[in-house]
Amino acid sequence: MVSMDLIISLLQQMCVYLMLAYMLSKTPLFLRCLALQTA
Repeated sequence: MVSMDLIISLLQQMCVYLMLAYMLSKTPLFLRCLALQTA
């Protein structure tokens, strides 16, 4: 049986990744390259 805390933490991580991917898809290409270089 998987604990609820683990499921909730996984869902939170998925939401964060989805938000990041959404914001990156909205930014122009050169801003995305800048973000990747500085990260």
